[in-house]
Amino acid sequence: MDNFEELVQIVTQKVLEALGDKTGIYQDKTNAFGVYGEETEVLKQFIKDSEHEISVLSDSSTGVVISQLSLETLMRIANMLPETPAEKIILEALLEKKKVYVLNNGKEYRSLIKKSLYGVKEQVQKAENQWSKFGAEFVTVKLTSVTNENNKKVITRESLQKEMNQGISEWTVTDSMIVTPLAKDFIREKQLKFNYVRNEE
Repeated sequence: MDNFEELVQIVTQKVLEALGDKTGIYQDKTNAFGVYGEETEVLKQFIKDSEHEISVLSDSSTGVVISQLSLETLMRIANMLPETPAEKIILEALLEKKKVYVLNNGKEYRSLIKKSLYGVKEQVQKAENQWSKFGAEFVTVKLTSVTNENNKKVITRESLQKEMNQGISEWTVTDSMIVTPLAKDFIREKQLKFNYVRNEE
């Protein structure tokens, strides 16, 4: 009987993998971060900079990005007393040593705290420190676009991968282009051919 159940599991796994190859149902989401909060411009920039994908917040998420953090959620998780299913997933992610990023721009209590007494500010700081001890990282994201304020094109690992998939095998880079650190690693790893050309003033 045990062998039969094992066989059913193997067959089910193979069917899911075969379906995934054709329909994308069973895809490896090792880069997917679950998002807690709204999809803001700051969140989009963070995801682009870190070259991760966004997914629905779940137990299977590789990590968590928090784009909106209320004072209540901050305090409950700091005290390990989550109330909502999403808060439980965040706390589990911290306990399982998954990456948890809090976008500083999304701290909803920032303006409130500025007006508060020192004792309140101290409690909030203690709660943030507790999150950091759990492994959370508070990050500040500066908004830029694919071409930044100086009209410099940004080359990312993702853009290189897409171009490789289209058959491109050689690139030209000028002074007016920015190559991200992950893209540089990818270039070395894949030994891609790059021609560096200096812009004429």
